[in-house]
Amino acid sequence: MSVRRPLLDPILAGAAGEAGADVQLGTAVTGLIEERGRVGGVRVRQNGSEKELRARLVVGADGRNSTVAKLVRARKYNVTPSDRFAYWAFFENANWNPDAPFVFHRWENRLVIGTPTDSGLYQVIVIPELDELPRFRADLEGSFMEYATSTEPVAEALAGARRVGRFLGIVRWEGFFREGAGAGWVLVGDAGYFKDPTPGQGIGDAFGQVDRLAPVITSALRGSDEDLDRALQGWWRWRDKDTAEHYWFATDLGRGGQIPMPVPEIVRRMVNKGQMDSFFNILAHRERPKKVLTAPRLLGATGRLLVRRGSDRRALLRDVGMLVAEGARHDRLTRKPQYVEVGAAADAGETEVD
Repeated sequence: MSVRRPLLDPILAGAAGEAGADVQLGTAVTGLIEERGRVGGVRVRQNGSEKELRARLVVGADGRNSTVAKLVRARKYNVTPSDRFAYWAFFENANWNPDAPFVFHRWENRLVIGTPTDSGLYQVIVIPELDELPRFRADLEGSFMEYATSTEPVAEALAGARRVGRFLGIVRWEGFFREGAGAGWVLVGDAGYFKDPTPGQGIGDAFGQVDRLAPVITSALRGSDEDLDRALQGWWRWRDKDTAEHYWFATDLGRGGQIPMPVPEIVRRMVNKGQMDSFFNILAHRERPKKVLTAPRLLGATGRLLVRRGSDRRALLRDVGMLVAEGARHDRLTRKPQYVEVGAAADAGETEVD
């Protein structure tokens, strides 16, 4: 489901207010209140004046370039640079196919997504490789439309459509985990875990984390500070276990270059057997990637390609070796994360508009 942020954000803020939260818009966090080695609240700037907000727990739910994460000096780990950038736009009067409303087209080095969104609009996302960024910046509209309409279903949807609003974009993002909790603080959503946006799981994952975190907080606040810290450390471990496979799946899905030869063969066989629901369940975070993209499926796809006339067997075996090696590396990093020093990695993406 695609819902634009100008519609979604007020819904969330309104729901928070109805639930009893004191919603203070136009308020920027400028610092932390620290007492006896713990975070005890935040300093904020509002309407040109400074004030303090005190609390036993500060929850940083402030996005991939989280201010709270910077202030508590939460380290990143398992950082993955992007091979791509993304631009997206919304169109009215699009003629999309109601029998196949969602388009995810990945072929050769191109990646295009099309989906209906709120208010009768149609959203198109293009995710080119970084070496194409100069031509997009030189002629954003022309490059965007050429790239988007190179996939037939999107071209048909946009015939006669008109763009509404500006182009939006993100370039040079990086995927990462951050240390998830400490004395008096916790990070949730993109603030603590940001992955390649290609599969579009970010907001859904954030809601899933909150569903798990909220009862942990309400229960732990009844106990001591030590009880609270212990409970949040447990939630952090759950978060990493719940998201690790999806993190590496998103990284692989958004990687530049040619698709490894066995992957389309695996998908083709799943389509022919009517098993694609299990693949879509990965995108919906209802299934773990390893339960769907299994070793037997990889071996079966490799065997079929090896005996298929015209297959480049050397390239096939090279791709299989790469997939196995990358899978082993991902498992190793999941067990023993690779940390980077605070400030050593760039912010996770620059947001662009036309």
